[in-house]
Amino acid sequence: MRVEAKIFLGQRVLAIATVEAGRRDAPISQQLDACLRRVCSELDVGLPLWMSSNTHEFARHHQTQFFAGQFMETPRFDRLQIRWLEED
Repeated sequence: MRVEAKIFLGQRVLAIATVEAGRRDAPISQQLDACLRRVCSELDVGLPLWMSSNTHEFARHHQTQFFAGQFMETPRFDRLQIRWLEED
């Protein structure tokens, strides 16, 4: 699994990162968790709270957004978007 993450402030993209899950044989949920942890580390942001709305959005559209209220510390951005990149 490959995931692209973008940090937005308003409509402006502040940062972009792309990461891959280490184990392709792991369940999708574990791969997604690994990717989210890696991308947050790479972008130097805290882990957001994953809510049921994120699950539904990711399942339906292969992407989801995390807003400022989903982070334990107040972030310096408005939202973090992650998107599952299709395999070649």
